[in-house]
Amino acid sequence: MTLRPVVSSVNSLLAIFSNWLDFKLKELLPHIKSYIKDSSTVIKELKELTIPSNALLFSADVTSMYTNIDTRLAVESIKNLIMDNSDKLPHNFPTSIITEILTIVMNNNVFSFADTHWL
Repeated sequence: MTLRPVVSSVNSLLAIFSNWLDFKLKELLPHIKSYIKDSSTVIKELKELTIPSNALLFSADVTSMYTNIDTRLAVESIKNLIMDNSDKLPHNFPTSIITEILTIVMNNNVFSFADTHWL
């Protein structure tokens, strides 16, 4: 199974930036405390848990996530993630350019869904 960015930017002016960001930001995934590689990992980790008999296990899904992202907070959070893990990243990890491009993409991404257009 392969993943793709939440909003496709195919044939847009920002496509090359979005694809590059997607590639570079994947290096940060293992440094996110809540990151789980795939559903097989979830199953394996759940089997290894000791769950109290009165515990409840549930899952949730989200809708309209992309359109509800606080872009300023998102950029700042990613910048903080990079800074907090700078000692674990390659010495030439392009922190400042990632922050700049992420700000441009997050603030200027135009896409359509059904018969609506979104910025």
